[in-house]
Amino acid sequence: MLKMGKHFFILLSLLAVTTGLFAQQGNNPFEVPGRAVPTEEANSDISTPSPTPADKNPFEIETDSTIESPKTETNSDQNNPFEARTPPNTIPPEKISTPTISSSKKENDNKNPFEISRPTFSNPKKAKIKPAKKVVVTTPEALSSKFNLWMTILLVTTLTVLVNIYKSTLAKVYRSFLNDNFLKMVHRDYGPVTMIPYLVLYTFSLILIGIFLFVVLNFYKISFFSTPLLTLLSCVGSIIAIFMVKHFVLQIIGSIFPISKEIKQYSFTIIIFGIITGLFLLPAILLISYAPPNLTSTVIYGAIALIALLYLYRILRSLFIAIKYISLHKFHFFVYLCTIEIAPLLVLMKLIIGR
Repeated sequence: MLKMGKHFFILLSLLAVTTGLFAQQGNNPFEVPGRAVPTEEANSDISTPSPTPADKNPFEIETDSTIESPKTETNSDQNNPFEARTPPNTIPPEKISTPTISSSKKENDNKNPFEISRPTFSNPKKAKIKPAKKVVVTTPEALSSKFNLWMTILLVTTLTVLVNIYKSTLAKVYRSFLNDNFLKMVHRDYGPVTMIPYLVLYTFSLILIGIFLFVVLNFYKISFFSTPLLTLLSCVGSIIAIFMVKHFVLQIIGSIFPISKEIKQYSFTIIIFGIITGLFLLPAILLISYAPPNLTSTVIYGAIALIALLYLYRILRSLFIAIKYISLHKFHFFVYLCTIEIAPLLVLMKLIIGR
């Protein structure tokens, strides 16, 4: 039995060896195909190809100390799987020009990176700038000696004629200016015929006041118009208009309230003082026209002071006329002073200073 068992074991081992030999000669369906290892003889004839990026381990660190050629550097750059690859450039390298860095870019590099730059907005529609209009400035003409000469001749001649014609009337005017009782007596004889000399002298005096205003404005280089003649006419016209409006308002007040007698007397007082003021201003007009500049300013201030004194004196004389009404109608008297006496002067001063 032992011999039969030995023979059976030997047969089994022979069968196993023979099946193994036959199995190596056939293809194993479960065998993983590997790379074919070239022999030394084949490697001597065929040059070793450069390893592809798929064959190499991207995470492997090469420690080879051999000198690498420029081709291996490009291959090592291509082996990085995390590098963004650009398509090959079709333009030849000779035609590629290196970009020049502009000065503005260099300035931007030198700037503070934390600085907030203000955005600039460009308006797509450019506003059309209209050309500025030429402002024509009219400079007043200086008074010529010829103009002053003819103005002086005309004033002196007119005054001479009026003095010779209305010599008695001028005497009454002067006495009425000094004495209130004489003024009341002259006013009683004041009628439609006897009023003509007073009105002529009063008109001439208002013209003299306007001429005085004109020469004062001309001395301070203030002009309403480009020519002296128009400025002269405007000054005379404004003075006449102010006094005519005052007499017209007084006439309305006298017709409304039962004080017509007192209003007429007060109106006649204004005429008397207007004649005296104009005659007193005639020497001042001549001095301002021909005196040197250092003396002219003194004459102007003296004439203005004289006008202020005459105005205050006229107010005092007017108070005696309305003394019995002022105590009963204080508010009405205050309103009259503000609207008729003070307001026209303020308006005239505003017009002169505003120029």
